[in-house]
Amino acid sequence: MKYLKKFESLNEAKMFDDYKELIAHSKKYLGEIYIERPLEWKKKIKDIIEASGNTSFYNTSLALRNLSDEVRKDFTNLQNFYEDINAHIKELDEIYQKSEQLSPEDEKGYDELEKIESQTSNYIDFIEQYIEDLDKITESFINIDETVRHLLKLDFKSFY
Repeated sequence: MKYLKKFESLNEAKMFDDYKELIAHSKKYLGEIYIERPLEWKKKIKDIIEASGNTSFYNTSLALRNLSDEVRKDFTNLQNFYEDINAHIKELDEIYQKSEQLSPEDEKGYDELEKIESQTSNYIDFIEQYIEDLDKITESFINIDETVRHLLKLDFKSFY
């Protein structure tokens, strides 16, 4: 647990050698970082949209793109965490295949890992959709900017 503060402040998935350590960290990792992060994203989107009246559509799209990059980093970290969970599940599966049994502690850990894997999978689905929606709105602002620029360049006098 001595790495918890560093782990939290860097917002990066840490690879765990021991599944027990992973389980101990998972509630904090998934709870504080991947429940609170969407609240931060929501605030940032709100701030970007509110500021869009005072800036160009292009600048708004850049701000949204930066947010998208931030979300993608979090997504990558979550995927790495998910891979670590699955590696521990596979390791316990291999132990079971060799000895045809797990210790009661390992069985409990296996069940907990499966719950964490399922929860993490749900977060991955949520963030994938979030990124897709964020990319759509970013593209919309880019299209608006391009259309406005085109309309401002039109010279109606040349049509006469």
